Amino acid sequence: MIFRVLGRRGVLAFSPILFETENPHDKIADDDGRDSLTHYDPDATGWQRIRSIFKKHKDYTFHPDLVNVVQTAVFSYIVGGLYGGVMKSREAFIKFIETNEATQFRSHLDAKRQLSDKMFIALMKGANTWGPKVTFFTVTYTIVTTGLQAYYNKHSILFYILGGSAAGAVYKSPLGLRGMVSGAVFGGFFGSIYGGLRFLVLKGFNMTEEDFKNLQYQIWAQREEAVTNAYKQKIVSETIEGLKKDMLPEKK
Repeated sequence: MIFRVLGRRGVLAFSPILFETENPHDKIADDDGRDSLTHYDPDATGWQRIRSIFKKHKDYTFHPDLVNVVQTAVFSYIVGGLYGGVMKSREAFIKFIETNEATQFRSHLDAKRQLSDKMFIALMKGANTWGPKVTFFTVTYTIVTTGLQAYYNKHSILFYILGGSAAGAVYKSPLGLRGMVSGAVFGGFFGSIYGGLRFLVLKGFNMTEEDFKNLQYQIWAQREEAVTNAYKQKIVSETIEGLKKDMLPEKK
């Protein structure tokens, strides 16, 4: 696409920008040698640390905590969609068999085709129903816990409890005050379990919360770097092929 718009000479002119050799995903280390990707400025105020999440972070495109929120949203939508799709398609299959709808068709092929159509429609409906629900809850939970961690510049199980309570209350807000209270209780219980298990697992692997976030971000950065390198190689190959066609005389 770029090759067609700029032309071959234009691509070569912008090659220093397109094909920079410096890797923006190199590790950044403090003087003591520890990674500092998710390190917040201890001298900044709580709101300044929260605002820093949405800014470019130490030559990185996105802040690692912001990347974590996006990854959580994508993963939770996939999990919620799969759960809802499987449950709804299973219900459609059971209903089809129990109501003996197969006898309404002239042949087994027509019955199987109709069953497949109903299961597929139920799968899509279930995915579109549960995917956004699970995503809304988990993203709200992640945003609250990440915001508290950034504001106070520390990690605590209490933040997971508060994040779960906030997510549950907001999720059940359409049901009124009673729904919000029950949602907050359930969310706080869920947050306490998740936070406790998370700390135990990290302690078992001798990792801190910051180390775990750094690892997540490095995996994301390596994937982005692989995609970028593949795109660069495609542009280079197109440029070389174009130059060959221009320089080599056409055979008559």
